[in-house]
Amino acid sequence: MQRRNRSFTIPLTRDLIVLILNSVETRKFLMVAKSITKLSPTPIKAMVGYGKSYREALTKVGNPEMLISSELNEQTVVAHADLNGYYTLLEKQGIYHIYKKVTVLIGKFRKITHKIGGVSTYLGGDNVLAFLPNTESIKILMDQFSAKNVKVGIGIAYTPREAVALAAKALANLRRKKSRRYKNNFRSIWKKSNK
Repeated sequence: MQRRNRSFTIPLTRDLIVLILNSVETRKFLMVAKSITKLSPTPIKAMVGYGKSYREALTKVGNPEMLISSELNEQTVVAHADLNGYYTLLEKQGIYHIYKKVTVLIGKFRKITHKIGGVSTYLGGDNVLAFLPNTESIKILMDQFSAKNVKVGIGIAYTPREAVALAAKALANLRRKKSRRYKNNFRSIWKKSNK
């Protein structure tokens, strides 16, 4: 079975975008970067990093043509989290209260993710996403959250986009369950192991 080459984009600032390229061929990334450069009204600089963690990869960046390995056969681990009872809290306590809870979730998720070498992003509403450096880091992340406050779906696949989709499915699975069951079941893992 041929694997699709699909990355995932994380906007860091207005003019800085990170692409998660696990298992994406460098030559395909370069083709996309060159195409975008032709269309962009401002200059674009493409850089590639590699490391044992996302933090290391974002620290050690260089010219894409210098990357020796054209493909990384590593699984991508993604955590997708949201607050329990978001809409109920919104209706009962108002926008400002839920805004404070969401910003605390974003901050805590980002702090833990960065500490273990991952990279996180805010998706909107009460949804946050993290790319974790390995499967061992799932437990470290999960130990920091209370089951009564947060649901976390985990996706594991060979391409970033597939891992994100699986994490979203895992989170949707948790959302369908009754809220009183969150206490005992707040993590769901979906894994696609075929290459």
